[in-house]
Amino acid sequence: MKKKLFFIVLGLVLFNIYFVGFYLNESRELYTYNLESEYVAVGVNLEGHKIHLLDIEDLYSLWVSRTHRGQPERRVHYLNVHLFNHDNLDPVTYLKTCKVVASPGGISFVQPSGHTLFIPESAYR
Repeated sequence: MKKKLFFIVLGLVLFNIYFVGFYLNESRELYTYNLESEYVAVGVNLEGHKIHLLDIEDLYSLWVSRTHRGQPERRVHYLNVHLFNHDNLDPVTYLKTCKVVASPGGISFVQPSGHTLFIPESAYR
């Protein structure tokens, strides 16, 4: 009976890891973009890792905030973002190849692959 229960529990754990995964939280700032704007600050954080049976996926968030005298007032708007790092560069090196473009309507986070994320100014005002 104990052996059968062990294999049932083991099967459930492996099922969860393979199909659902589990998370390890590790929130730290990776990169902050130096914009020519004195009103907006943008950066990317590593939020943690999703662990699957055969893979580990890093989880990132993009943050945007208003600034006062060049310093972020507070981080107002967070978005989960997927990095399309097809060359498997170090994450900070990859983030340096990405562009942040500020416009009167908001900011765009542009990855070398062409993936673009637009955040309207109303989201971080």
